[in-house]
Amino acid sequence: MSGSEQLDFRFCQVFGDTCPVEEASNCDIISAVKFDKTGQYLAVGDRGGRAIIFERAESKKKSKSHFVGYKFLIEFQSHEQEFDYLRSLEVDEKINAIHWWNPQNKAQLLLSANDKTIKLWKIFRRKVVEVGNLNIPKPEGRVLDMATARRIANPGDLRIPRLRTTELMLSAIRRRQYANIHSYHINSLSLSADGDVFLSADDLRIYIWSLHHHKEVFNVCDIKPACMGDLSEVITCAKFHPRDGAVMFYGSSKGAVRMCDMRCRALCDKPTKEYYTPPVGGGVSEIVASVGDFQVSTDGRNIYSRDYLGIKIWDVRKSDHPVTTIPIYNGLRSKLDSLYESEFLFDRFHLALGPHSRYLFTGFYSDHFFCYDGHGKYGFTAQASRSVLGRKVREKKAIELAKAAASNPLTGASINGKRVLDGGQYLGDFAPDLSYKKKISFLDVHPTENIVALATLCNLYIYTGVKPQVGSRSSRK
Repeated sequence: MSGSEQLDFRFCQVFGDTCPVEEASNCDIISAVKFDKTGQYLAVGDRGGRAIIFERAESKKKSKSHFVGYKFLIEFQSHEQEFDYLRSLEVDEKINAIHWWNPQNKAQLLLSANDKTIKLWKIFRRKVVEVGNLNIPKPEGRVLDMATARRIANPGDLRIPRLRTTELMLSAIRRRQYANIHSYHINSLSLSADGDVFLSADDLRIYIWSLHHHKEVFNVCDIKPACMGDLSEVITCAKFHPRDGAVMFYGSSKGAVRMCDMRCRALCDKPTKEYYTPPVGGGVSEIVASVGDFQVSTDGRNIYSRDYLGIKIWDVRKSDHPVTTIPIYNGLRSKLDSLYESEFLFDRFHLALGPHSRYLFTGFYSDHFFCYDGHGKYGFTAQASRSVLGRKVREKKAIELAKAAASNPLTGASINGKRVLDGGQYLGDFAPDLSYKKKISFLDVHPTENIVALATLCNLYIYTGVKPQVGSRSSRK
């Protein structure tokens, strides 16, 4: 990667209230983040079943600060808590996955899913119409008197009431509901390349739905054994190929990413290819190797999978071993037993790709996030925090960043960042102590710009990556 591609990530915005981790309300914790394909809209789902939509707010003033802003657009209740009487189970309102569909007639369409049900929402601006030019206007707060009524005794004084538009109001209505199919918890939604169908995955099955007909659904993958005692793995996430609607991928708790071609088999119980390396050792090693999330590059040539301790970069033509393995934090290897007892070992961290798959983003504990180049050679970490508000970069710090930025594209890309990977070499742990209750599990990247949205408990952070200007301190050697 050339020096012209180096980025300087800057803090832009934060949404949400400041409160200690212990005082954070469970229903306000963010559980899903997704940009639409244009980056104009950003959707956020929380554990309370609410969907919050943000819209891009471009600044009219020309500024050198490269500020990227989003403004609140609408909030609505997507899911309610329900009770499954057939299985005698409560269905939480928590939103597990969200995905944008192609807009229609200037209306935005959003898919949202909780544990059992998927809903398609239409978000649009509608005109508020009221009747005006009335003959007998009713006085506010008192009864209409006869004197007012006598004023229109002459037929020539009659007026024709007219409809007039007063304002535009944002509304969200449910268009369709895809329900009564999933027996287990839904964990993924993915739209096909042509936009006609989408897939939904739970722990043991993957279904493909028609967006236009909510009763048309097909089971394309079923890994449930005949006896549940023989169950050895579950599906953790699933996605369509970015260009081919007949190819899909899914990750498993064994640490494998499997590719299925539906042109070969209608029921993809046996994958076309399996990208898997057996974990070394026993005990908790299989839990550590579980695929928390994965992404496929825009050209379909690479697969990026995230497990608990690192990121694996696969070439789709080579399924026996990954091209590169990026370690996240080696200091956790000695704490796996205690993390298993406290159940933090089961935490999942999502993975996001930047424009043209040039950058990888993922979250971690203590509200840290990582950014790597697409080849896994350079990377840095930074902490999402409100403390950067109003902070001035000191001269000494600026010089250090300038020297670091001259060596590779991602070194020192944030004023509170730290280099963790240089030329493919791991540079050591970035912090001795971690706060496991504060973490970035959900994040997404703008499809065409270097803008990343990070969710930390009840807060949503927006960071942007810009190229340092020629002659600035961050671009000098």
